[in-house]
Amino acid sequence: DLNFRPNMSSGALLLLFLVATTTAASLKKTDGGLSRMKRTANHVIKDCIHMTSEEGHYFYKSAGEDASVCGIYFVTAPNMLVQVHFDYLDVPCGTGGLLAFV
Repeated sequence: DLNFRPNMSSGALLLLFLVATTTAASLKKTDGGLSRMKRTANHVIKDCIHMTSEEGHYFYKSAGEDASVCGIYFVTAPNMLVQVHFDYLDVPCGTGGLLAFV
């Protein structure tokens, strides 16, 4: 899970690209989750490449043993600052999992 929240700040046009390549793993539900956070829109990412500028809580789970590289692009205006929080992350390196935050 990751939470994307743009905030006002000065800066250039920002395009973040998050790449994930994982094998299927069971996701655990944590006790904290959304109950401790300000409630925002929930988005389940179903496509391998996703582009958005919407604030919210995003969920992605690998489809299986597929080794394809997938990504999410967060786009915002030049006067915005992007905050990304990972609530839960399970990327097993032993089976070829990879996460890059660029």
